[in-house]
Amino acid sequence: MEVIPLFVTLFIALLVGVPVGISMGVASLVSILYLDLPLSQLPQISYGGADKLVLIAIPMFLIAGTLMEKGGLTKRLVDLSAIIVGRSYGGLGAVAIIACTFFAAISGSGPATTAAIGALLVPEMKKRGFPGGYAGGTVASAGGIGIVIPPSIPLIIYATMSEQSASKLFLAGFIPGLIVAASLLCFNYFQCRRHDYPRDTQKYTLNDFKKQFWESKWALLAPFIILGGIYTGATTVTEASGIAVLYSLVAGVFLYRELNLKKIWEALLAALRITGVSFIMLASGAILARQLTVANMPDAMANLIFSITENKVLVLLMIIGLLIFIGMWLETIAQIIILTPVFLPVMETLHVDPIHFGIIFIIACEIGFQTPPLGANLFIAKELGGSTYEEVSKVGLLFAIAETGALILVALTPATAMFFPNLLMGN
Repeated sequence: MEVIPLFVTLFIALLVGVPVGISMGVASLVSILYLDLPLSQLPQISYGGADKLVLIAIPMFLIAGTLMEKGGLTKRLVDLSAIIVGRSYGGLGAVAIIACTFFAAISGSGPATTAAIGALLVPEMKKRGFPGGYAGGTVASAGGIGIVIPPSIPLIIYATMSEQSASKLFLAGFIPGLIVAASLLCFNYFQCRRHDYPRDTQKYTLNDFKKQFWESKWALLAPFIILGGIYTGATTVTEASGIAVLYSLVAGVFLYRELNLKKIWEALLAALRITGVSFIMLASGAILARQLTVANMPDAMANLIFSITENKVLVLLMIIGLLIFIGMWLETIAQIIILTPVFLPVMETLHVDPIHFGIIFIIACEIGFQTPPLGANLFIAKELGGSTYEEVSKVGLLFAIAETGALILVALTPATAMFFPNLLMGN
């Protein structure tokens, strides 16, 4: 009963179009007043929610990803991917997926990955004869890999909400991210072969590959420099984000010579907008999470789920289904902030490692990027390709089926997520 005023207020606020961060704050205030708790909790808890050193990495990775896109690294990754897989069935679709996977190790953002790769490939895929809906849907689906493969902004937020190591989560996301990418590549191949979508007729020689590989060396080196310190334990996530910004500046200004002051300013503004929204949501989300705990929402959810079944596999599948469905309607950061304190205690009761659950959670959020009606990546891809939202959504939903299979595989085989954390950082 204690959570009813909170959820009713949150639902009404979202329904009338109040921004998510403000909605969570207003709902939390109503809950505090209803439970007759001291209002001094508001500034104390909200400040604590945003006062985490690791959160500095959010604007830094955003700046780095934007600088690398504007500095020419993205185009070189696309060109190299085209030489590797361009001649296969649906080659340009495969190029988009591989390029998004590479860029995911730089940007940390699903929409940013979609925009960066889609701006180059969606028009080219349409020019080569791909339907606009398929071109946009492919890039929208592959762009979501940006939040699974580290660095990942949602993983940083989950680490904050769950009080887990962001470095461990980054290690855990690598193999599952590749599994998701592989599922997309397989689905793209069979779809393109089935519909006889065009293949690249240009022949590439080994010398072409060597030349493009050398041209792309600074772009390929970026993930190793950014993530190498984290994986070896030499740097924290926050320190690595600073290195990412420095490297992106050096590569864009001095190595590829495509960055100028105007582009740097644009990158700073883009990062500022997303960071501002994220921190408002983190501050208000901290209060919301506290109110959910005070109202015993985690215990109520655990009791509800276990009244249906106590089978670990069935509970996992049930929660995966809920996360995917909620992700169709709720923005990713809000989803993590609201649902982590609700579902994480259930997972811990079943002895599911919080790191493993974090990866399951983020992949489910990634699927939400390409499923209507919210589907942030779908709106970006629609604009890039000049297609209708319905056309892009249909393709995104088809790819979501393949990704859900990959998600279930990761959920049922903990070693896919826990191999590198256990190997490099111990239990």
